[in-house]
Amino acid sequence: LGLIACLLSLVLQWWLFVHFEYNVKAFRRGMSGGGWTVDKGCFAKLCRCCCCCCYWCCTCCTASTTRIAPRSLEKRVRYLTLRFAPHAPTWQWIIWWRQLALFAVSIVAQISQVLVDSPLHEFEALEYVLMVLAILILSIAWWHHHRRQPYAFRFQNALESMLFAANILLLVLACIYAAIPEEMTELRVFGEVLLLIALLGGILVAAIVIVRD
Repeated sequence: LGLIACLLSLVLQWWLFVHFEYNVKAFRRGMSGGGWTVDKGCFAKLCRCCCCCCYWCCTCCTASTTRIAPRSLEKRVRYLTLRFAPHAPTWQWIIWWRQLALFAVSIVAQISQVLVDSPLHEFEALEYVLMVLAILILSIAWWHHHRRQPYAFRFQNALESMLFAANILLLVLACIYAAIPEEMTELRVFGEVLLLIALLGGILVAAIVIVRD
C-alpha cells in the first residue's frame, strides 16, 4: 500500500509539474509580447507529440489555445515566478527535479530491502551507495545553484548554499557513523554528538543569516 501511495503521489506531482509548466511558459510568452493565451488542456501539447491511435487521441490533439486575462494568469504562476530573480523564473522546476531524484533514491532503498534476498552486509553496502548518490545529487544541485544564483536577494542565495552544505555534511557524518561498529560505544556516542552539532549548527547559522540580512 505504501508503494502504491508513493506511485500515485508521483503521478500527481507529474501532472502538477506539466500543468504549471504550461502556465509559466504562457506567462513568459505574454510578458515578451507573444499574446496572453494558454492551452485549453494542460496535456494538449503532450498529446500532439503522441501517435494518434484512436479517435479520442485525435480529438485531444485538436486542442487549441484560448485567451486569458493577464492578471488571472499572473495569479496562477505568482508563487513559481515571483520567488526568483528575473533571470531564473523557472527555477522551481530545478527544485522539483532535485526532490524527485532524492525521492527516487529513497524509494530504491526501500524496495531493495523488501524485494532483494541478500545478506545483511550487502544491504549495508547498498545503503552506502545510495547515500553517496544522494550526496552527489545535492552537490550537483549546490554547484548549479552557486552558478545561477536564482533568488533575487543575496541573503536568500547564501541561505540556500548554507542549507546545501549542512545537508551534505549530515549525510557524510551519517555514512561515517553507520560504518562504526556497535561495539565501539564511545566512538558511536561521539558520532551522535557530531550529528547533533551539525543539525543544530545548521539551524543556528540559518537563523543568524536571516536576522542579519
